Amino acid sequence: FAPGEGSLITVRFNPHGKQDKQRQTITVESHDPQSPRLQLVIRADVKTLVKVEPKVVNFGQLKKGEAKTQIVKVIGRAESFEANYATVTSDDRLATRILATAPVEVDGEMLRETEIEITLRDNAPVGQLQDVVTIRTNEEREPLISVQVVGSVQGDIELTPARVPLGLLKTSAPFGKEVRLT
Repeated sequence: FAPGEGSLITVRFNPHGKQDKQRQTITVESHDPQSPRLQLVIRADVKTLVKVEPKVVNFGQLKKGEAKTQIVKVIGRAESFEANYATVTSDDRLATRILATAPVEVDGEMLRETEIEITLRDNAPVGQLQDVVTIRTNEEREPLISVQVVGSVQGDIELTPARVPLGLLKTSAPFGKEVRLT
């Protein structure tokens, strides 16, 4: 551009997969010897259509035969929002149940929240638990939400410590570590 000329710069921001406060920087390069680079900062507060808390349900370590329940909250913006169905891949280990949907205030804004109960069954087999709960909502732009579920069901035999870190070892050096089997 000659001195005094100008133009518009069009910037598009795609909020997909983002939430809460966002900051993006755009660098404009020119032949201006005084300011060859200009930084444009774009800020946005992305408000998701549907939010789930927590995103990961961690049951931790449980003893064989022990059941545990946790609540997941699914929050939507629409006046008639609700989560209406929840399913899990391993229904032999986990059970889901839709609880009430009610208005809730979040940061001064009235939203709707559905609580979903996720239960690790008392007959869950021994071993690591890693599963996904899929939640269906009536929000047509985001009808399915996934929640990761993790945990560990301990058997009758316990090894302490459960893991033995080796670190750096010399090939000819002996290594010893005590573990307890209970």
